[in-house]
Parts: sequence; structure tokens; C-alpha cells
Amino acid sequence: MIEDIFAVDYGALEQQRIVQGIVRACVPPRYRYLTVEMLKTPQRVPGVEDAIVAAVQKYLAERRWESGRGLYLWGPAGCGKTYAVSALACSLVRARVFAMYFDWSELLEMVSARHHLGQDQEEIEDAKHAHVLILDDLGLEVTTERFRAYQHNMLFSLVNSRYNRNAPIVYTSNWPLARLVERVEVAGEQGNPLLRITRRIAQECDVVPPELEGASRAG
Repeated sequence: MIEDIFAVDYGALEQQRIVQGIVRACVPPRYRYLTVEMLKTPQRVPGVEDAIVAAVQKYLAERRWESGRGLYLWGPAGCGKTYAVSALACSLVRARVFAMYFDWSELLEMVSARHHLGQDQEEIEDAKHAHVLILDDLGLEVTTERFRAYQHNMLFSLVNSRYNRNAPIVYTSNWPLARLVERVEVAGEQGNPLLRITRRIAQECDVVPPELEGASRAG
């Protein structure tokens, strides 16, 4: 019949949208099949901390990004932080939310390379405008001499731009936030953009698991 000629497979189109959205979100290829619902199953990667999984599930279920609230997920290497936030990014794309995922170190390298070549910072612009931005593996390298002033300023511009628009960031780190703040305060002078970045994180993010008094060292 003539209707069949113009029939559209909306299921296929939706799957294509999801695949394209997850690729655009820069989710690591090995995690692009994930959803937050999969974190509940016995097949989830061993070592994923229950507190992190629960926080990610709550964040999605309660649509907490709509209120501008972010997350700071911390724990030792190998506890499943990247796995969990990759699942979150994929689930956000499926829910038609513009999400972007960046590994912190790789983002710094891209910022540096484009700076030296005099190129536009395309990745930073995408990161500024995503509904939810995920920055994975924030580390203490931000307090070292290798981390230059232009990188400080570029990343503060990113964080502050999103703060002013009430646009959330989900961070992961091996370090409790209090430890990161301590290192920044020791390494930087007053007015250092890093101090303002860590303060923005403290203001805008739920820290998971909650930090206990005196617990300022990561394993």
C-alpha cells in the first residue's frame, strides 16, 4: 500500500538519536551501552560503592539537575565512579537531556593544546552549554606548577558560567573535597581562581559519600 512507502520506523529513529547523543556526550566507548538502571543488577562492575550508585540513581529519579544541584562523588581508584557517571550520562541522553562527559586530565590537555595553537576552545563551549556537565577524575594536579594560570582562568570561567546559569556539574575524584580544598589553600594565594572553583563545588554539590570530620585522606 502507498502508506507503507512513507511509513517511518520511529523506534529506529529514536535509537539513532540515542546513539548519536551518547557519542556527542563523549561517553567513553566501553561504557556507551550503560543505563542507571543497570547499576541495580548483580552484573554491575564489582566494587561500585553503594553510596555512589544510590546517589546517581537518586539524581536521575528526582531530576535534581533541574534545580541546578550537582554531585561530588569521591572514593579510591577502582570503586566504580567512572562506571556510575557514564551510566548517568547515557541515561540523561535517553531522557533527552543534553549531557557532556569529560575526563578532567584530557580536558586540560585539550585546553592546553588549543591554547598553544591559538584555536577556539570548542570543548569548553560545549561544556558551558550542556544541561548537565560531568567532569571525571578531578585530581590534585590542579595545585601543581604544571597547571598554568590560563588553565586556572579557563576552568574558572567554565565553572562560574555554569554557576551563574544554575547549570549543574557532576564531579568525581579520588580525594575528599576537604582534602582538595586544603591543598588549594596551601598552594594558592588569596584570589586564586582555584580557591573560587573549590568553593563553587562546596556550594553547589552534594558530597557523596559524606565526609566525616578528620577523614581527609583518600586510600
